[in-house]
Amino acid sequence: MKIRTFLLTALILLGGLICQAQYQAKDLEKLIKQFNEVTSNSDKAAILYKIGLWYEHDKGYEKEIQYLEQAYQLERKTGNETGQINTLQHMVYAYKQTGLYPDAIDHSEDLLKLQQKQNNQTAYNNTLKDISMLHKLNHDYASAIKIDRQLVTIYKKNDDQKSLVKTYADLGFLNLELDNASQALKEYDKAQKINQNIAGQGNLQGDLLINMGFIFGRELKIQDKAKEYYQKALALKQQTNDYGAQAMLHNEIGQIDYKSGRKREAQQNAQKAIALAKAHPGDQKYNTLAKSYQLLADLHAKDNDHKTSAQYYAQYLEVQNVLDSLENERLLKQQKQLRKVQAENKKTRSRLFAKERRRSRMQDQLLKQENELKALKIKEKEADIIRKQQQLQQEQLKTAELEKDKIVQLLALAEQKQKTAEQSALAEKQRMLAEKQKLENEKKQEELERAKQEKIAIEKEKELQKTKLDAAQKAQKLKEQELEHVKERNQLRDYLFVLFAVVVVLVLMGLISTVRSRKKLQVKNNLLNEANNEINEQKEEILVQNEELNTRNQQIEMERVKSDNLLLNILPFETAQELKDKGSATPQRYGQVSVLFTDFKGFTKLAEELAPEDVITELNHCFTAFDDICKKHNIEKIKTIGDAYMAAGGVPVANTSNPIDAINAGLEMQAFMAKWKADKLAKNLPVWELRLGIHTGEIVAGVVGKNKFAYDIWGDTVNLASRMESSGEPGMVNISGDTYELVKDHFKTEYRGKIKAKNKGEVDMYFVKGVV
Repeated sequence: MKIRTFLLTALILLGGLICQAQYQAKDLEKLIKQFNEVTSNSDKAAILYKIGLWYEHDKGYEKEIQYLEQAYQLERKTGNETGQINTLQHMVYAYKQTGLYPDAIDHSEDLLKLQQKQNNQTAYNNTLKDISMLHKLNHDYASAIKIDRQLVTIYKKNDDQKSLVKTYADLGFLNLELDNASQALKEYDKAQKINQNIAGQGNLQGDLLINMGFIFGRELKIQDKAKEYYQKALALKQQTNDYGAQAMLHNEIGQIDYKSGRKREAQQNAQKAIALAKAHPGDQKYNTLAKSYQLLADLHAKDNDHKTSAQYYAQYLEVQNVLDSLENERLLKQQKQLRKVQAENKKTRSRLFAKERRRSRMQDQLLKQENELKALKIKEKEADIIRKQQQLQQEQLKTAELEKDKIVQLLALAEQKQKTAEQSALAEKQRMLAEKQKLENEKKQEELERAKQEKIAIEKEKELQKTKLDAAQKAQKLKEQELEHVKERNQLRDYLFVLFAVVVVLVLMGLISTVRSRKKLQVKNNLLNEANNEINEQKEEILVQNEELNTRNQQIEMERVKSDNLLLNILPFETAQELKDKGSATPQRYGQVSVLFTDFKGFTKLAEELAPEDVITELNHCFTAFDDICKKHNIEKIKTIGDAYMAAGGVPVANTSNPIDAINAGLEMQAFMAKWKADKLAKNLPVWELRLGIHTGEIVAGVVGKNKFAYDIWGDTVNLASRMESSGEPGMVNISGDTYELVKDHFKTEYRGKIKAKNKGEVDMYFVKGVV
């Protein structure tokens, strides 16, 4: 029954988590949809800000940075200072969570300028404290000291005594980290002198005196001064219930007395330390007990009281066993907690990957729909062009049909006129040739033959009009027929000449008839020539229209080429081709990819000194050179984030040479920056320097986004490559141990040792010195 209840509860909780994840995913979809619908920059900035906060809640800090960066740029365009401040605050948090402390510092400095402009002193002071903390996290203690100095000036002006105490104490800690013990002592002394005049700060005063005692005793080796400050701290701690601190101080004083030969005082302090430690409820008492028992054992051994010394030493061993047991328990708890965190991280990664896949599928569907709409619009344009072409051809055919009908009508009219003329000529012949019936019959036969030939010619002319291309040949045939007719007429003339005296009237009529026939043929030829001229004009119009269509087709082709080039400028060729062919791009997993990160040190300082246009010009100059270098070494540029540049080798086409290619590209980038720096320094102009890191491993690559395509890569390899950059030095190429194993036979390297990286523990790192 209990098992059933437990399973039911687990299912309910799991269902709630799934519903919550789906609800959150719907929130993101809703925000993306709203972003695509709005047009003003202020509305877009507000929605991008909300999307960034969604990713912050989902712990997708890199995505948060991407969207907040866009929102920040839009807020700057609209001049919304409040929006800029809110966006920068979350960007600083995201950079801090990802371990990109230099970027967090740069954006915090931008935040300072806005807060100073709004005269918001409280927010300004808090941001300065955050910058100091970020410098400490980045182990840049010197820069943290500079910020604390500014805070000291501000707190003195405002007479903020408590904040001055904390800041001076922080300066003491920072100088101690830089092994500057004397300066650390001065800072702690300033803190305690101010703090002693503040009521209710006795416990803090004791802590400050303890720190000064540690510096005198352990750093400066001035034991009397150390004891003096320990005694002052003890007097303050005795006014509180902090028995652990009291026990520790008695033990420290006893150690000093033992070294100074004051055995009795040392023994008394050790016994007091033991008594106070036993009264302390925490596990911290065991450290003091162990040190005190060991001190008593050493004191009695020095007095040759070996029995008592052995008793104390046995108690020391007993306490030390307890400490070892506690240490083992602590280690076991840490291991258990570590396994629990790893399991939770694994579940979180699986859940995030599932969410990312759902988002990716959703974005692929939206992208596919958008591409289908674009393809549909293109098809509609093409169909419109084809429809216009068809209409133009139909109009041309109609015009040709009309011209054809005109020619047929003209031919029919000519035929009708011809028949009328023939009938008139026949009647005249009957009146004039009444006496010579035989000759008249022959003449009629001759006229019939000519009419027949003329009908044949007309039929041929009709065929000429239908075929158009054979018009010249048919005209030539008509001319040949005319020559034959002339020949026959000459033969007839010779025959009539013999019978001139008898048939002179018939000859005259024949001549008249011949002249009329020539005129009729001339009229027909003129009509044919006019028809041919009109046909040629129509052909010329068709050629002009075809030329216009070709011009339009060329313009369409040019626009298509421009679109393809624009797409290739945003996406790799293979990904762009897949988008064109399928309408979507499938995410790909790559087993070996070398990721390259760069970031400019001193960029913020230079940006303050130069005009914004000059900053963009210099940044564009450097990134353009990086683009050329990446193209030369077969490296794919992924994106830029502010003054950071990200590229990868081995994508979108996998290869095994990408570690070598990436390092060659990195060396050439550093060489370019060295030359650029030398040119700037020669002109007495400000400069910045380049940090560059490379790591090789497994990633997932693909296209994200709906309105603006973006080719991006994901995976732990990307995060570790970023750590290589932030842990590097200006002017150097810093690579991980995994990359080193792949290129150690090709490059000269310098082992830097195991260096701590944010969330990665200690990582082997190497500087690349050159090619073997």
